[in-house]
Amino acid sequence: MSIVKPPCFREGRVSAQAVRALRALEAGEAGPYEQQLALKTILDNFCSTYQVTFVPGEPDQTNFMEGRAFPGHRILHYLKLDPTQLKELEEEDKKNA
Repeated sequence: MSIVKPPCFREGRVSAQAVRALRALEAGEAGPYEQQLALKTILDNFCSTYQVTFVPGEPDQTNFMEGRAFPGHRILHYLKLDPTQLKELEEEDKKNA
């Protein structure tokens, strides 16, 4: 008999190649493909960024899933900043340096 994990503890399968990519990223040695694979693994598997976070009848599970997805949404937000917003951040960085 197998135990079914609650939705908040489920994550997609992480391949050995993804683990190697994450390790290379941490070491600062990841090539372009490994960088993309590591980011995809973080967004898809760990943050569940693109999954539905609502768990019917389980508000605690829903809250946990929302918290899990939040970092993924923030990462995507900054990856997709338009040039004007990025320029504003750069100017702010210069002022605070």
